[in-house]
Amino acid sequence: MFEQLRQRIRKHEWRLGVAALVLATGTTLVAIGYWYFASPTAFTVAVGPTGSTEMRLIQAFADAPAEQRKDVRLRIVPFSDVRQSAEALHQKKVDLAIEGDLDSQIRARPA
Repeated sequence: MFEQLRQRIRKHEWRLGVAALVLATGTTLVAIGYWYFASPTAFTVAVGPTGSTEMRLIQAFADAPAEQRKDVRLRIVPFSDVRQSAEALHQKKVDLAIEGDLDSQIRARPA
């Protein structure tokens, strides 16, 4: 009786292996899909100069979605010079570059 049961199990071992492979593949695909769709979209923003009005403004934009758990995140990369942030955008190291100094533009504008 035990011999017959053992022979039956051996005949169907490949089915068990295929079922385990399908289960592992399915679980992996579900995990990858969850990670892909649940993780927020991240944009890298170059801002320069450090401590400028633009830096504070972009930091406020970056903080708002993070606090509200929205699907978009801004990662700020500070630069000491506007030219460096423009170069980072040109070299595709960042997705967006905020260029310009609002303080100097306001002072330079004629009254």
